[in-house]
Amino acid sequence: MKKTNYYEKETKKEERMRWIKEYNSSISETAEEYARDMQENPSELESRMKQLLDSKNIVYDFQRVFNIKYKNGRIRAFYIADFYVPSSNLIIETDGKFHDKQVEYDDIRTKNIQHSYPNIKVIRWRWNDFRSIRKLKKLNSMLSGK
Repeated sequence: MKKTNYYEKETKKEERMRWIKEYNSSISETAEEYARDMQENPSELESRMKQLLDSKNIVYDFQRVFNIKYKNGRIRAFYIADFYVPSSNLIIETDGKFHDKQVEYDDIRTKNIQHSYPNIKVIRWRWNDFRSIRKLKKLNSMLSGK
């Protein structure tokens, strides 16, 4: 068995890091392209949330990509958050009827985001939440950082 010296190990490590960087770049491009497509065709619920946030002059990113990485830095998944409010470190996920069929997936997704980005809060918003004064007050409180 051939002995490898310190410099050869570094070269292998550099090769691995270059591969991870190329892999991550490819995944990121795909995620950003997908997010752009979603931005062009917002759902009714997303449009309603945009109106609400705009009416309060809240600065937000619409369809923001969040990468979930392994410890070595390689992306293992990406999630596109409907709304990200940087000033409040808040993700607002608008859940239409489609989400009734994927509750477990949404829960896992929320946990992954909160594990990878512990300072970010995630809330799920449904149509009937626009009619709930309690929910609207809670959202206002979260947006104002209180």
